[in-house]
Amino acid sequence: LLAQKELEDLANDCYRKFEIFKMQQLNDSAAYYLKLRASLDATNFQWMIDAGDFLYEYLADFQNALSFYQQCLKLSIERDGLLNKWVSLCYNDIGILYGDTGLSDSAIYYFQRSINIDSTLFGENSTNNTITYNNLGDTYSSLGAYDEALRCFEKALNISVLLDDNLNKAMSLNNIGTIYLYLDKYDDALKLFNEALCIHIKESGENSLKVADVYGNLGFLYGEKEDFDTALIYHIKALNIRKLVLSENHPDIALNNNNVGITYLRMGEPDKGLEYLEQALSINR
Repeated sequence: LLAQKELEDLANDCYRKFEIFKMQQLNDSAAYYLKLRASLDATNFQWMIDAGDFLYEYLADFQNALSFYQQCLKLSIERDGLLNKWVSLCYNDIGILYGDTGLSDSAIYYFQRSINIDSTLFGENSTNNTITYNNLGDTYSSLGAYDEALRCFEKALNISVLLDDNLNKAMSLNNIGTIYLYLDKYDDALKLFNEALCIHIKESGENSLKVADVYGNLGFLYGEKEDFDTALIYHIKALNIRKLVLSENHPDIALNNNNVGITYLRMGEPDKGLEYLEQALSINR
């Protein structure tokens, strides 16, 4: 009992330090304490997933994130078999990593396995399936399979509405908006982006990464409409949020710098454009 109490105290101390460093945008130090907490108890699968998620989202440390997900997957299968929620969560997270590294077939395989397990355990209309359908749709969208992507996003939206899940509803609206953007349905896309933006700001605050995602999409939309002044405003808003939240060498910051740079070039301001493109290049080296 004493050992368990000491473990809990140490874990809580790690998490408090993580939160302090995260608030200060010291993401390397924040990650250290999440990794330390995960190392304290090999049976606490949530701690492993938390560490992997932070490493992936805030540091873009795909390899170490994958290591945590794979460890969680292995240990959860050994303890509870294939049909358990931790396996489903790990399959989804592994799918995200494979999708981001261009291994689309592997990503689709893991997303579909996650959906199958979650549907068996909790029914098809589960919160986790909302997330995984959105991720599966992202992968199909990256392949140019827009009809299939839209089908996944609409499934995710329907489940989120059924569950009154505003965050995942906003994510689904934003994703459907991207498909409309690709299909040149700008008015429909704009309506969905604005609806998603209002929900994300209300639920997560103005400086959340989900808000930055929508700002980036609005930047692309206005760029396609050749309203470059408005496009620039949104791309800079997205960049400022990501610089505030993410590590300075995160690839999403490079992508945002690239978007701002290209917009300046399209506005006929090559000096400003090259400044941002060089910043993007310095991160990608």
